[in-house]
Amino acid sequence: MQLYKKMIKMKNEILYDYEKISKEDIYMIINENLSDFDIAIEDFKRNIKN
Repeated sequence: MQLYKKMIKMKNEILYDYEKISKEDIYMIINENLSDFDIAIEDFKRNIKN
């Protein structure tokens, strides 16, 4: 659940505080946290099957 909170927080910062976030910041965040999406996708798949 903590992973989703972190992802939602980042989404909100990108959507609502986009003036404060540089392209470099977004690039770094994506590169450092790309595996989080794999974890979320696998979690979604498990929940759909149940």
